[in-house]
Amino acid sequence: MTGLGGFLAAAADFPLLMSFKIKLLFEIAAVFGHDGQALSERLFILHIFELAFSDAEHRAAVMDAMQDWDAKAHPAHLDDFDWRAFQQQYRDHIDLAKLAQFLPVVGAPLGAIVNWRLVERLGHTAVMAYRMRAEQKGNPLSTREGIGAAERSELARLNTTISTASDFYTPLDHPR
Repeated sequence: MTGLGGFLAAAADFPLLMSFKIKLLFEIAAVFGHDGQALSERLFILHIFELAFSDAEHRAAVMDAMQDWDAKAHPAHLDDFDWRAFQQQYRDHIDLAKLAQFLPVVGAPLGAIVNWRLVERLGHTAVMAYRMRAEQKGNPLSTREGIGAAERSELARLNTTISTASDFYTPLDHPR
């Protein structure tokens, strides 16, 4: 994909990929028993996004903000979230990878691999963040021994969701 066709495909790719990522985060939140409609949960989801796509220094600050999440007071409005830092960290993390999609011939397959890895990374980061949150609350579901049949079923559904989102971007020749 090159030229105007490559630009139009990339312009469609970014919002589509972003919608997959956000949907994945909301589904993972639901699997772990959290209401994605609550403002505090939406803020937690944004922090997961930051955690997955930030540099090491910013990631440490995000981890500090996520510690004991349920015991903390949260902003009353999404406008209180630092959108500039969020956007800059995300942009800096994916810049080169997304620019590679404009390369002739290899851009589309390279973009598919990059998108697949971004979704997979976000899914695994989200699962770990929710496990950390459950462990901080002393929830026995955060350990394998405390998981019952219903929870195992939900975790299997979650793994399928992550795999399905990743498979959408998996190149045909990628071994699984």
